[in-house]
Amino acid sequence: MNQLLEFLTNPEFVRWVRHSDKDLDVYWSTWIKANPNRVEDLKMAREIILGIHVQQKKLNPNLKEEVLSNVLQEEDRYIPTKEAVQVGERKSRWNKLRMGQYYRVAAIISISLVLAIIYGILSIRETPDHLATNHEIKKTVGSGEKAHFLLADGTEVWLNSESELVYSTFDYGEDRKVYLKGEGFFDVAHDPDKPFRVYSSELVTTALGTTFNISNYHSKPIRVALLSGKVEVANLSSESINSLAPGQELVHSLIDEQTTIRRTGTRNVTGWKDGVLVFENEGFKEVMDVIKRWYGVEIIVEGTPRRQWTIDIAFDNASLERVLSRIAYIEKFQYDIKGKTVTIKL
Repeated sequence: MNQLLEFLTNPEFVRWVRHSDKDLDVYWSTWIKANPNRVEDLKMAREIILGIHVQQKKLNPNLKEEVLSNVLQEEDRYIPTKEAVQVGERKSRWNKLRMGQYYRVAAIISISLVLAIIYGILSIRETPDHLATNHEIKKTVGSGEKAHFLLADGTEVWLNSESELVYSTFDYGEDRKVYLKGEGFFDVAHDPDKPFRVYSSELVTTALGTTFNISNYHSKPIRVALLSGKVEVANLSSESINSLAPGQELVHSLIDEQTTIRRTGTRNVTGWKDGVLVFENEGFKEVMDVIKRWYGVEIIVEGTPRRQWTIDIAFDNASLERVLSRIAYIEKFQYDIKGKTVTIKL
């Protein structure tokens, strides 16, 4: 039963069963291969989740009928025999009626309790910031925002705009796991007995006491850059493992599944957490995406670029006006800022 509940209360497992995607398919396929002795529990948990419609908050009619039937059968055991009611028939009938009412109430309470337990277990990720258990929370950062906070183990985390981190607030168990979407910088608290793992799409980065940056934005290559210490980056899909040394960056394409390792500069990787906006030979679309995310604005583009953009520049805590002014001077375009809307006229 404990092993079954382990699946039912695992937010990633429930999300995989109810709203599967490529990343979750890869992860759980790999997990099944590594844990063949747990497959039966996994199948049973999957059937339980798929067999209950939480949103309707209704109990399966057959199950409800079975519970009531069992209760009423139990009630019949208390019905007096014909011989027993010869003297106190009225009193017995009253006791019978009262006992029946008690058991009907008990049936209602039992059904409600079953519903509450099942609903509590399976309503994972229905709210934006809290998962199914009290042991995990989700930190979400919107456009134009950044976040800086500590995890329970002392690890320091910075999250960039449009990012999300799911992490444990209490005991990590054998290792420390977090799940990242978007971009995050980690200064990991050293603990040789508990590796720190960051899950980002199909990559898992493992560290002990290290500083590193991971960028995992939708439809973009995953980038893992190491500043100090040592990390291993495992690919759940290809089962390959790469080790990084300080000053190295791993770039993994989700399109062609190609992975490369290259040298990189600290400012290019971590400047964002200190308010430095860095463009490194970026094209038009990449520049617009970064500006939109960094400043939390909507961008309307009129026309098309006259040439291929290769913007290579950095801005230290600069305003939106200053950034657009400088890039407009380089690429010869006009722009208009109205509140949170920017119009680019190429």
